[in-house]
Amino acid sequence: MSRRKKRKPTGRLWLLLAIVAIVLVAAGYVLGSHGSEPTVPGTSPGLEDEEDPAQALPEPDPPTISIGQELLVPVPEVATGQASTVIDRADPSRPGRVALTFDAGWIYEPVPDLLQALREHDVCATFFLRGGFVKDHPDLVQQIAAAGHLIANHSYTHGHMTTQTQAEQIDELERTNQLILDLTGQRPYLFRPPYGEYNGDLLRTAAACGFPYTVMWTVDSLDWMEPGVDEIYERVSTRLVDGAIVLMHVGSTQTPEVLPRLINLIREQGYELGTIPDMLPEEVFTGRQTYIVQAGDTLASIARKYGTEVEKLIEINNL
Repeated sequence: MSRRKKRKPTGRLWLLLAIVAIVLVAAGYVLGSHGSEPTVPGTSPGLEDEEDPAQALPEPDPPTISIGQELLVPVPEVATGQASTVIDRADPSRPGRVALTFDAGWIYEPVPDLLQALREHDVCATFFLRGGFVKDHPDLVQQIAAAGHLIANHSYTHGHMTTQTQAEQIDELERTNQLILDLTGQRPYLFRPPYGEYNGDLLRTAAACGFPYTVMWTVDSLDWMEPGVDEIYERVSTRLVDGAIVLMHVGSTQTPEVLPRLINLIREQGYELGTIPDMLPEEVFTGRQTYIVQAGDTLASIARKYGTEVEKLIEINNL
């Protein structure tokens, strides 16, 4: 009887044996890992020192605004039937402040130099513009607004408003406001009467037109008389007090030259320079006014114009 020869493993058999070996090795690795220390639910082995993913998230982008967008800004509210409140210095609740204000009548040539001096010293001021000035020099008005300054109403014709009828007074105020609004997106809510002349009738008319405050001054520089740079400096510096509102004019050729000296003096005395809203009691900013975003505007520049905070603009506009 013949013996059968043993057959050598075929290639298919070798492949099967290799697969079985791999499976056994993998199973041993898994079983070995299960024998390690258990992990706490909600954690992963080896990640104890890694940063919390929630803390690693990037900061959210700041809100963006676009040209032509309507924003609400907080402004003082006018109570029905009341007269406009006259102020000539900062409210006692806002100490340590000085405001530079500039009236615009007819002369316009010094405006670029004036704006440059304010820009170089990072000062935001309040400009009281005559309506006729706005109509004749729209490019300058837009430059004033674009530089971050607050624009206010100085009547239309710069006449003696206490001698005008109520209808004439309303026309003076509303025509000027509309021109400024159309050019800058700002609707003025501060009024300075021409020549500083006012009476009860004018104050009631101003309030009815949306001006809760009529702004006078603490220090009159008399710069419009062109008395000389040293004389202007002396007059302002010797009258400077906490909360002062300084009256100057865009038409004075000497004002841009004296401004750096005055700004340095004011800061050396420890005062902060701001706009008129910075001088008002904080609790009066209960009203809301629409502002139209202009080219170059940021939330910070708008807040600065109106004497408010970026956080408040974000809050009331749900940005």
